[in-house]
Amino acid sequence: MYFRDDFTRSRQTDSVYAAVGRALTFATHFEVNCKALATVVGFEAALEDPLASFKSVSDVVSGVVTQQLARHIAAICPGKNDARAILDRARLSRNAIAHEVTLRLNSESDTTKIRDELLQRLHEIALALGEGDRLVCLLYHVATDQRYPSTEFIREYPERVALWVCNSEPE
Repeated sequence: MYFRDDFTRSRQTDSVYAAVGRALTFATHFEVNCKALATVVGFEAALEDPLASFKSVSDVVSGVVTQQLARHIAAICPGKNDARAILDRARLSRNAIAHEVTLRLNSESDTTKIRDELLQRLHEIALALGEGDRLVCLLYHVATDQRYPSTEFIREYPERVALWVCNSEPE
């Protein structure tokens, strides 16, 4: 353990820190969407019982509020299948932002090589989060009978997420 003693900032490091911040923001968006879909799935299951009480519905809400992302994903996709693999990959990508990428942020991030490696890793992470969020949103649209966005928007969604996370220049 050590005190951080290098508080130097540069345009290069700031662009990486900004991308990490956008990745964390989108990871939170993904997690909230998973929580919302898990709530819908829980309500549907609780309400299938004609004798469902307020307590069982209340239990769904309190359970979803206290559960971690892995449990939300298990509620959405209880079995092992392609959808579950996409959501688990997105969950692991969310974890990688805090537990992998940020550990490499230091004064060495100012070098072009490390900066490029970090941005490439963030791009991979953002794609996985975008794929997971696309699936969760589509499932939510099915469950709530909402209209879908265009096919083009759905197809491009993960890449749009990755560009938003990694592009240091605003449009």
